[in-house]
Amino acid sequence: MDFVAAAADLRAFVFDIPLKSRFDIKSMAGNIIPAIATTNAVIAGLIVMEALKVLNGEFHKCKTTYLPKYPNPRKRLLVTCALAPPNPKCYVCSPKPEAAVKLNVNTITVGTLQEKVLKGHFGMVAPDVEIEDGKGTILLSSEEGETDGGGDW
Repeated sequence: MDFVAAAADLRAFVFDIPLKSRFDIKSMAGNIIPAIATTNAVIAGLIVMEALKVLNGEFHKCKTTYLPKYPNPRKRLLVTCALAPPNPKCYVCSPKPEAAVKLNVNTITVGTLQEKVLKGHFGMVAPDVEIEDGKGTILLSSEEGETDGGGDW
Protein backbone atom coordinates (compact mmCIF):
# COMPACT_ATOMS: atom_id res chain seq x y z
CA MET A 1 0.00 0.00 0.00
CA ASP A 2 2.92 2.33 0.69
CA PHE A 3 4.11 1.91 -2.91
CA VAL A 4 0.61 2.58 -4.32
CA ALA A 5 0.27 5.72 -2.18
CA ALA A 6 3.73 6.97 -3.17
CA ALA A 7 3.12 6.30 -6.88
CA ALA A 8 -0.29 8.01 -6.73
CA ASP A 9 1.17 11.07 -5.03
CA LEU A 10 4.05 11.26 -7.52
CA ARG A 11 1.61 11.11 -10.43
CA ALA A 12 -0.65 13.69 -8.79
CA PHE A 13 2.34 15.99 -8.27
CA VAL A 14 3.47 15.66 -11.90
CA PHE A 15 -0.01 16.54 -13.22
CA ASP A 16 -0.77 19.29 -10.66
CA ILE A 17 -3.50 17.28 -8.97
CA PRO A 18 -3.97 17.83 -5.22
CA LEU A 19 -2.12 15.22 -3.17
CA LYS A 20 -4.11 12.74 -1.08
CA SER A 21 -3.40 11.12 2.24
CA ARG A 22 -2.53 7.42 2.47
CA PHE A 23 -5.99 6.81 3.95
CA ASP A 24 -7.75 8.58 1.03
CA ILE A 25 -5.73 6.60 -1.49
CA LYS A 26 -6.46 3.33 0.32
CA SER A 27 -10.22 4.01 0.27
CA MET A 28 -10.14 4.92 -3.44
CA ALA A 29 -8.14 1.79 -4.27
CA GLY A 30 -10.50 -0.30 -2.14
CA ASN A 31 -13.42 0.78 -4.33
CA ILE A 32 -11.74 -0.26 -7.56
CA ILE A 33 -11.77 -4.05 -7.02
CA PRO A 34 -15.55 -4.32 -6.35
CA ALA A 35 -16.24 -2.04 -9.31
CA ILE A 36 -14.18 -4.24 -11.63
CA ALA A 37 -15.86 -7.40 -10.33
CA THR A 38 -19.31 -5.89 -10.81
CA THR A 39 -18.51 -4.70 -14.33
CA ASN A 40 -17.13 -8.12 -15.27
CA ALA A 41 -20.26 -9.83 -13.91
CA VAL A 42 -22.58 -7.54 -15.90
CA ILE A 43 -20.63 -8.04 -19.14
CA ALA A 44 -20.43 -11.81 -18.59
CA GLY A 45 -24.20 -11.89 -18.10
CA LEU A 46 -24.77 -10.00 -21.36
CA ILE A 47 -22.43 -12.37 -23.20
CA VAL A 48 -24.24 -15.44 -21.83
CA MET A 49 -27.62 -14.01 -22.87
CA GLU A 50 -26.39 -13.58 -26.45
CA ALA A 51 -24.61 -16.96 -26.42
CA LEU A 52 -27.88 -18.69 -25.52
CA LYS A 53 -29.49 -17.12 -28.58
CA VAL A 54 -26.65 -18.38 -30.76
CA LEU A 55 -26.83 -21.89 -29.27
CA ASN A 56 -30.59 -21.97 -29.89
CA GLY A 57 -30.06 -20.90 -33.51
CA GLU A 58 -31.90 -17.61 -32.92
CA PHE A 59 -29.34 -15.44 -34.70
CA HIS A 60 -32.01 -12.92 -35.71
CA LYS A 61 -32.61 -12.15 -32.02
CA CYS A 62 -28.96 -11.29 -31.29
CA LYS A 63 -28.28 -7.67 -30.32
CA THR A 64 -25.33 -5.37 -29.82
CA THR A 65 -25.35 -3.67 -26.42
CA TYR A 66 -23.87 -0.22 -25.86
CA LEU A 67 -23.21 1.74 -22.70
CA PRO A 68 -23.65 5.40 -23.69
CA LYS A 69 -22.02 8.24 -21.79
CA TYR A 70 -25.45 9.37 -20.54
CA PRO A 71 -28.72 7.43 -20.20
CA ASN A 72 -30.95 7.72 -23.26
CA PRO A 73 -34.27 9.66 -23.16
CA ARG A 74 -36.04 6.52 -21.89
CA LYS A 75 -33.58 6.50 -18.94
CA ARG A 76 -31.90 3.30 -20.14
CA LEU A 77 -28.29 2.87 -19.23
CA LEU A 78 -27.70 -0.12 -21.52
CA VAL A 79 -28.92 0.41 -25.09
CA THR A 80 -29.38 -2.46 -27.54
CA CYS A 81 -29.63 -2.45 -31.31
CA ALA A 82 -29.73 -5.02 -34.09
CA LEU A 83 -26.46 -6.50 -35.25
CA ALA A 84 -24.89 -4.91 -38.30
CA PRO A 85 -24.62 -7.29 -41.25
CA PRO A 86 -21.15 -8.70 -41.94
CA ASN A 87 -18.94 -6.57 -44.14
CA PRO A 88 -18.40 -8.59 -47.34
CA LYS A 89 -14.94 -7.00 -47.75
CA CYS A 90 -13.85 -8.05 -44.24
CA TYR A 91 -11.48 -11.02 -44.21
CA VAL A 92 -12.75 -12.14 -40.80
CA CYS A 93 -16.50 -11.66 -41.37
CA SER A 94 -16.57 -13.34 -44.77
CA PRO A 95 -17.97 -16.87 -45.08
CA LYS A 96 -14.48 -18.06 -46.08
CA PRO A 97 -12.02 -16.12 -43.87
CA GLU A 98 -8.97 -16.27 -46.08
CA ALA A 99 -7.28 -14.23 -48.78
CA ALA A 100 -5.31 -15.41 -51.80
CA VAL A 101 -2.24 -13.28 -52.45
CA LYS A 102 -0.09 -13.53 -55.57
CA LEU A 103 3.54 -12.56 -55.06
CA ASN A 104 6.76 -12.57 -57.01
CA VAL A 105 8.68 -15.14 -54.97
CA ASN A 106 11.94 -14.09 -56.62
CA THR A 107 11.84 -10.57 -55.16
CA ILE A 108 9.78 -10.62 -51.95
CA THR A 109 11.10 -11.84 -48.62
CA VAL A 110 9.09 -13.53 -45.90
CA GLY A 111 9.79 -10.52 -43.68
CA THR A 112 8.39 -8.11 -46.28
CA LEU A 113 5.34 -10.33 -46.73
CA GLN A 114 4.75 -10.34 -42.99
CA GLU A 115 5.43 -6.67 -42.23
CA LYS A 116 4.27 -4.78 -45.34
CA VAL A 117 1.57 -6.99 -46.83
CA LEU A 118 -0.03 -8.87 -43.94
CA LYS A 119 0.47 -6.41 -41.08
CA GLY A 120 0.58 -3.23 -43.18
CA HIS A 121 -2.08 -3.81 -45.85
CA PHE A 122 -4.36 -6.36 -44.19
CA GLY A 123 -3.90 -4.99 -40.65
CA MET A 124 -3.13 -8.41 -39.16
CA VAL A 125 -1.55 -8.47 -35.73
CA ALA A 126 -0.30 -12.07 -35.69
CA PRO A 127 -0.57 -13.47 -39.24
CA ASP A 128 -0.63 -17.14 -40.19
CA VAL A 129 0.38 -18.20 -43.72
CA GLU A 130 0.03 -21.66 -45.22
CA ILE A 131 1.34 -22.52 -48.68
CA GLU A 132 -1.10 -24.45 -50.85
CA ASP A 133 1.40 -27.13 -51.85
CA GLY A 134 -0.67 -30.16 -50.86
CA LYS A 135 1.51 -30.72 -47.78
CA GLY A 136 0.09 -27.98 -45.53
CA THR A 137 3.43 -26.17 -45.30
CA ILE A 138 3.23 -23.35 -42.75
CA LEU A 139 5.25 -20.32 -43.82
CA LEU A 140 4.30 -17.98 -40.95
CA SER A 141 2.66 -18.85 -37.67
CA SER A 142 1.44 -16.79 -34.75
CA GLU A 143 2.26 -19.73 -32.48
CA GLU A 144 5.80 -20.15 -31.18
CA GLY A 145 7.77 -23.04 -32.68
CA GLU A 146 5.28 -23.97 -35.42
CA THR A 147 7.69 -23.01 -38.17
CA ASP A 148 11.25 -24.17 -38.47
CA GLY A 149 12.39 -20.93 -40.13
CA GLY A 150 14.72 -18.77 -38.16
CA GLY A 151 15.76 -15.22 -37.62
CA ASP A 152 16.67 -12.97 -40.55
CA TRP A 153 14.22 -12.77 -43.42
